[in-house]
Amino acid sequence: MRIAVASVALCFPGLLAAQPSRGHVARLTMMQGIPLVQVRIDGQGPFFFAVDTGTNCEAIVSPRVTRRLGLSAVGRKSITDLGGHGTRALDAVGLETLSLAGADFHAVRAVVADLPDGDSVFDGILGFRLFQNKLLTLDFPRHRLILGEGTLAGASVEHVVAMRMPSGTPLVEIGIAGTEIEAGIDTGGLGLSIPAAMAGKFRFATGIETVAFGRTQVSSFALRGAVLDGDVELAGFRFQEPWLELNPVFGIPNIGSGALRDFVVTFDQRSKLVRFTSADMPHRLVKPTNLAKSLRLDELVGTVTAKAVPR
Repeated sequence: MRIAVASVALCFPGLLAAQPSRGHVARLTMMQGIPLVQVRIDGQGPFFFAVDTGTNCEAIVSPRVTRRLGLSAVGRKSITDLGGHGTRALDAVGLETLSLAGADFHAVRAVVADLPDGDSVFDGILGFRLFQNKLLTLDFPRHRLILGEGTLAGASVEHVVAMRMPSGTPLVEIGIAGTEIEAGIDTGGLGLSIPAAMAGKFRFATGIETVAFGRTQVSSFALRGAVLDGDVELAGFRFQEPWLELNPVFGIPNIGSGALRDFVVTFDQRSKLVRFTSADMPHRLVKPTNLAKSLRLDELVGTVTAKAVPR
């Protein structure tokens, strides 16, 4: 469910070659289903950042980190969630060097967002835009993030599919009970979700129930869910009668980290391709059982879109 990171911020302002070097590997630590990595900023740290492909910002940092690093605002960004339910203006800061997995990213622009539990959970978020010139691999079974060079273009390997990035985040075609629809690959989310407005288009094997409450930076909402009477198809893989979240805020289906826990996923933004690898078929996705623990995280940053505004 979109309770923890919940895909934060869309910010506007060769298979042989696709194998990354061993020196660009970082450990993924899963925190209630959300992937975290250690980074260093301007030589300081380490800091724990969530990896969220559902945000098109390069990075988001907590105010605590900006105070520790002595960073001053270099601009402003307005943010709104994907449903357009509210708007806020936030400061942006410049990071000279962000180091991850043995690789350095220079002149990174980061949005400063209040993470209510950031002191004890994580310090910021790495967005999809940060990896636009790299092959980003998230190996969920082995808990690894891998940065590589090269391209997936021309790859004949099965399960390589095209992705669109109209707002800077990855979208792919999936099948829900035989209906083809575009969905976001959103590692800040925890499972498979569809917009609540789509619920009437599908049959469910169980009754729809409220399971938790979520919050973005600008809106709050109840999360409901049920077991789909049918399967979900993703890049040739199948989820049998999965538990689906019904999200009243976001306008498209989302594939979160919980649904990807058995997958190795490689993103090639330059070629607009993504590869899914998994040894498990078919896949299962059941109703979460740790909702009580998740509820204390429901005030962390939620999926929003953002653009620069005058100071």
